[in-house]
Amino acid sequence: MMLNQLIKVDERQLTESSVLSELFIYQHKFEQITTIQALLKQVQQVVEALHAGLLPPNLPWLEVDEAMVGEVQQVILKRYPTQPDLGNQAWQRSLDDLEALDQWLHNFRDLLITNYQMYGYVSTPWLGALQAYLGQRSTLELMAGRGYLTAGLRALTPDVKHQAVDNLSWKNQPDVNVMPAVTEVEDLDALQALAINAQQSEVLLMSWAPDNATLDVEILKWVRAHYAGEFLVIGEVNGATNSAEFWQTAHLKPLKAINRKFPSFDLIDEKIYQVH
Repeated sequence: MMLNQLIKVDERQLTESSVLSELFIYQHKFEQITTIQALLKQVQQVVEALHAGLLPPNLPWLEVDEAMVGEVQQVILKRYPTQPDLGNQAWQRSLDDLEALDQWLHNFRDLLITNYQMYGYVSTPWLGALQAYLGQRSTLELMAGRGYLTAGLRALTPDVKHQAVDNLSWKNQPDVNVMPAVTEVEDLDALQALAINAQQSEVLLMSWAPDNATLDVEILKWVRAHYAGEFLVIGEVNGATNSAEFWQTAHLKPLKAINRKFPSFDLIDEKIYQVH
């Protein structure tokens, strides 16, 4: 998907990126390896999209696979067909570079968090599928972070009321380069927001709740006691998001049509669920 097909969520554009700088280094190191170049091009499109204020495309699985290793070996063999010592030296250097690249790819989600505060990966295809499911229903997003999800919904359905709240506690985490929200996010605790705004919203959204607190359980209790609309949660069951108590207590129904647009690119298998 080209950048001009992606969803615009922010008018500000960034001018520098350590992520791009690191990416260009690997593109140069493996400039003759077509399989690696193809993968890095997709990663580059994601970073350039975020820099341009756009929701990114989907990502493939990010790792150095056997096909890439095999292509590197073939390139070295062709370069040193009769010089095995030089070939072995080149292979050792390439092996070190491949291991470093593989580690960089596996850390890409952390790079998105550190550089863009994108905790849950909000892509254009996934957001489009979510909007199609929501239709013209109003939403309230809890724990909205920088507001990528709500910004996308506002861009796709500007005549529908989409609210976003967050208490901004995430900005106190170490090594996070705090950036302005990409859309209006009200500085409000989730339970306060529910008491004030929930009844005005047809759908509640909770994405990437922290796994080291039980506020998500309090939210679920409140929803069950006071809310008649739909409650959707985005996260990884018994994994990187939400408390263990939440996953034990929540009754989940995966939204399969949307999740098909939500492929994992690493070991975190985040999905969207209807919760009762």
